[in-house]
Amino acid sequence: MNKLLFVLILCSSFLNNLQGQSNLDSLGFTQYLQIVKVHHPFMQRASIVSQQATANLLAARGNFDPTVFADVSQKYFSGDQYYSYINTGVSIPTYFGLTFYSGYDQSAGEYINPQYRTPANGLAYAGAQLTLGQGLLIDKRRADLSQAKLFTQIAEQERVLLINQLLLDASLAYWDWYAAYNIRVFIESAYAVSEIRYNAIRQAAIYGERALLDTLEMNIQLQNLFLLRQDYQLQEQIKRLECSVFLWAEGNIPVELNANIRPTEIYKDTMALNLASIQLQLNDLISNHPEIQRDMLRIDQQQIDLRLKREMLKPLLNLKYNAINEPIANNLLAGYALQNYTWGLDFAIPILLRKERAEVQIARLKLQDMSLGLDNKRALILMKTKNSLSEWQMLEQQLVFYKNTVNDITRMLDAERSRFDNGESSVFLINTREFNLINAQVKLFEMVAKSQKAIYKTYFSLALLI
Repeated sequence: MNKLLFVLILCSSFLNNLQGQSNLDSLGFTQYLQIVKVHHPFMQRASIVSQQATANLLAARGNFDPTVFADVSQKYFSGDQYYSYINTGVSIPTYFGLTFYSGYDQSAGEYINPQYRTPANGLAYAGAQLTLGQGLLIDKRRADLSQAKLFTQIAEQERVLLINQLLLDASLAYWDWYAAYNIRVFIESAYAVSEIRYNAIRQAAIYGERALLDTLEMNIQLQNLFLLRQDYQLQEQIKRLECSVFLWAEGNIPVELNANIRPTEIYKDTMALNLASIQLQLNDLISNHPEIQRDMLRIDQQQIDLRLKREMLKPLLNLKYNAINEPIANNLLAGYALQNYTWGLDFAIPILLRKERAEVQIARLKLQDMSLGLDNKRALILMKTKNSLSEWQMLEQQLVFYKNTVNDITRMLDAERSRFDNGESSVFLINTREFNLINAQVKLFEMVAKSQKAIYKTYFSLALLI
């Protein structure tokens, strides 16, 4: 009987140290997220969004690049030169609808069109084209450039949202693994304790110190725990593999968590914002949310498009002036006179402007729709955030409550063991109390994981994970 009491005391000590682990390597949550941020391929994909926006901006700026041009056209037939026409030059567009030109014309031949005929030395010209009507305030090139600048900011918000989603998925996988690992270790510990007790009771029954029915009772307990252990071993393996999906090494090499690596304890001091501070700053946090900022930038883009469509209601009116001169001895300005010039005027306007007015109306309606969508998006984010905050607050309260429940069940088990030692209890009651403790401890681990997941869902709803 003394031997049995010694074994039961050993079992009690074992159960009270269920969190005790061997010297295993660990992977903390902060370290885990850092690995995800540095090596996950999705982080590279997120950076591609910004690179594409930068490339689009470069393309839009290219519309204002100076252009060098040359046009050479000649015709020879039966030994005669019908015509030879050479036109070379450079055009320099500006942001304000003014384009500068400079070039050189030379023509020769018996059948040259008189309006293209030039002196033997050709004609040098320099001038400008000014947009006075449609395109004076804004044109397609300026609209594309302004929208491309906004798109770089939109791309940054998109990058934040992509990374935020990745880190949420990684966080949820980690805390699922955290719960599965601790539950698996707990069940294995409980199984080991029950196995020791079963062997002790069976030995005591052989010596007639315990009833044979107690060995049957312990065997049933052991079998139940064996099946439970197998189930949670499989669950832990699945959750560990799901967590491994987010772990990569340099060079885009996937990494798998070894079975001897464990998640570490929770350190809430590392949280950037706690529940109270988020509630105080909620309106500001929502206003700065990347989705809100992205949609506001898209509205700015649409306003630029609306300005462009309104500009198309104006008549087309372009004024072009070129000063011309015949070069003398390679001197382009020799003999220049103010009366030597060419000028032109382009004018056009649709009579009814139905297409232009329709495009303005469409752009205005689209802008109105985007504004309404932004209001709805803001309300949805606020609702989701408040739901996450409520879940976080509720689980924090439940966690404190359920920790007390587990402590109470543990004290009841300890009291039942004392009664058992005094011969006032039975193996059935001991097993029942221990199974109640197992269920409570499993639920506590799951609640801890749910509490952490609620925290990071709140951070995700406000895009604060990055």
